[in-house]
Amino acid sequence: MTFSDPRRDGLRDALAALRRARVQLHDGHLGWAVEDLRQAQAALSFTMGMFPELMDCTGGLRRAVFRFERRLVKLLEAAPVDPGELVELVAGAIRVLRTRDGLPVTDEMALERANNLVAGILGAYRVTVRPDNIVDCGQSN
Repeated sequence: MTFSDPRRDGLRDALAALRRARVQLHDGHLGWAVEDLRQAQAALSFTMGMFPELMDCTGGLRRAVFRFERRLVKLLEAAPVDPGELVELVAGAIRVLRTRDGLPVTDEMALERANNLVAGILGAYRVTVRPDNIVDCGQSN
């Protein structure tokens, strides 16, 4: 019977999530890249919390996660926020359900759902575009 090493498994999970995030970003899927980055950060944080003795030997992975996070933040900050563009972007993502999953989604349904989603996001978050095109998003109260 073989037992796995939880330290190695945690670091392997963090590295795999970071690699997936890089691929997603390369393929243009920014949202999925952010989600995979969060998974990498969570796996690394959990492993480091459970096994503090690993602090000395995980510097390269921690730096790689940090550098990738900075890269994503710069990409997100540079994108101007326009509600109309957001609606079209979300509608396009919903239309993928028709082509990829074969769901019966009409263009009107996708646009209506996108309007609802963007309205919900803009209602829940304070989104402003500063003159230098840096997006400032904070949760509204």
